[in-house]
Amino acid sequence: MYCILLLNDDLSKQKQLGHTNFEKEVNRRIQLGWAVFGKLRDTFSSKISQCQKNKVFEQCVLPVKTYGSEMWYLTMGLIIRLRVTHRAMERAMLGISLRDQVRNDEIRTRTRVTCYAV
Repeated sequence: MYCILLLNDDLSKQKQLGHTNFEKEVNRRIQLGWAVFGKLRDTFSSKISQCQKNKVFEQCVLPVKTYGSEMWYLTMGLIIRLRVTHRAMERAMLGISLRDQVRNDEIRTRTRVTCYAV
């Protein structure tokens, strides 16, 4: 009886196909993206060219953040959350804070990071 209860607890934590609430998955992917970004913070704050920073971002951070996204059913709130996270990472790559009041368009032209379709 005890083994069955443990098995049921483990099954409740597994991802199930066909569910439509992807908020936990999106939040988890955002956290994992920030974890990878944090480990590469020295690279992004170094004096290497922006082109090389973009390559590192697109090859290391973006795949972690968007893994499995083709199966997500995104609400407008989740889309906005993903965009805000993406822009925050771009700001961090440039060393710009929100207090600097730099527009998002300017940040996008400075970083030249490929905008993924979200």
